[in-house]
Amino acid sequence: MKLKYPKFTILLLTYAVVIFLFGGKLFQGINDWVVGLGYWGALLAGIFYAYSFTAGAATAILVILGGELNMIGAGLLAGAGALISDFFIFKFIRHSFEDEINKISASHFWDRWRDNYRLNLIFKKYILPIVGAIVIASPLPDELGVAMLASDKLINGRIFAILSYALNTAGIFVMLLIGK
Repeated sequence: MKLKYPKFTILLLTYAVVIFLFGGKLFQGINDWVVGLGYWGALLAGIFYAYSFTAGAATAILVILGGELNMIGAGLLAGAGALISDFFIFKFIRHSFEDEINKISASHFWDRWRDNYRLNLIFKKYILPIVGAIVIASPLPDELGVAMLASDKLINGRIFAILSYALNTAGIFVMLLIGK
């Protein structure tokens, strides 16, 4: 059986695996180890903050670090870590998923959007980037938010890096505040 959108199917399956894995306390030992790393732990938690499989553990680590480290230093380092991860995701999606994004754009699903130019413009110019930014700033895994921003050809790597760092750092500061 050949799947029409194999990469998106695999991406959705990874979310199902994440729900299964994070149903228990599977990563407690990893959390304790990272907390022991101090500011390096903040950087690592930031790197893991962006990925589906590790976002829950990273969020928990950031909340714990908020009570133990200087919040500004930890937040800036964790934001840099999240930027590193998001930039890898951005480059991967921009280059790897381009064929499937083009397929979806050409499918009948989007006919109604293409026929209504004004609705299409509002969706692409305002709704998609705003929802993508909210996802990136939240403790939710960043892949979907990054994909929304990567699908916009007007957002280059530099603009994305600035947005990713600012949004992730803001979300991370909220997690650190909760830990305080």
